Amino acid sequence: MTATDDRAEITEVLARYAIALDRRQFDVVGDLFTEDGQATYSGNRLDPGRAAIVAYLQPLAEVPMTQHMVGTPSITIDGDTATAVSYTIVTFVREAEDGEGHVAVHRGLSYDDQLVRTPDGWKFKERFHQPLWSTNGPTVWPVP
Repeated sequence: MTATDDRAEITEVLARYAIALDRRQFDVVGDLFTEDGQATYSGNRLDPGRAAIVAYLQPLAEVPMTQHMVGTPSITIDGDTATAVSYTIVTFVREAEDGEGHVAVHRGLSYDDQLVRTPDGWKFKERFHQPLWSTNGPTVWPVP
């Protein structure tokens, strides 16, 4: 594989992660990590392993809708390891606290990733998620 091929595959891993979260395909999310993969979400460092990562993300299933938009990543490849830095804007739609309608919460995130090449392609070895900003407001959902 060329460096261009590696970058394309790593970019696809980042996109598949976002889409799998939005579609609540937690098994797909788990498969994007190595068996001993590590993740830190909002300063909360999880125990190693796919099961811990999937268990942490599972409560997203209770959120009516999310949409992750991944920006162009910066990827550095060194043989069979790589680092990627990317920004994501995620929108969470949830019921308003007063029970009247829905609220859209928009968050800007930064991801710092370490990836490794495996026989099954590139996988996250470690994913570091950091919220950068947040805003919210009323929204119409579901869209008529």
